[in-house]
Amino acid sequence: SNIMSSPMDAAVIAFDTNMMIEVSNPAVPKIFSCGEESFVGLSLARLLEESGFSVEEQKKVVGGVRGFGNFNILIEREGDDEQSVELTFSAIRDRQDVVGLLLIAVDVTEKKRLQEQLLQSQKMEALGTLVGGIAHDFNNTLAAIQSNLYLAKNNGGQEDVLNTKLGHIGKLSERA
Repeated sequence: SNIMSSPMDAAVIAFDTNMMIEVSNPAVPKIFSCGEESFVGLSLARLLEESGFSVEEQKKVVGGVRGFGNFNILIEREGDDEQSVELTFSAIRDRQDVVGLLLIAVDVTEKKRLQEQLLQSQKMEALGTLVGGIAHDFNNTLAAIQSNLYLAKNNGGQEDVLNTKLGHIGKLSERA
């Protein structure tokens, strides 16, 4: 079965040396969010423009593929229809000569969103550990204050013991 006609989640596009589309697979409209039936003859820049990617993102891609080598980039479309697409370009060679460029494009929007959620979850976990440690230290200080208060109240009238215990309470309360 021909790779260009088989169903897949990645867009596969073959460009000629002028960066014009020669052939593409059915996933292109889905990945690039555009409704063209036939992409043959469309330039890479025009495809990105019609897909709603910013001029800055278009320049990054077109500038990166000028060398006709292997090239990998993540581009993002912002706004109501946010999308992150990973583009991998590889030179198509006939012996030593470059005769075109192959593009494989994968929508990584969901993957990126899940990575951001994982990072946020890890931050919350670290914050919880920190807060738990602070609460534990505070409880230890409060326990020491309470013990010294108990001993001060029950010292049996010994004023020097009372002053020592109250001094400990003062130091502990400064730490808390």
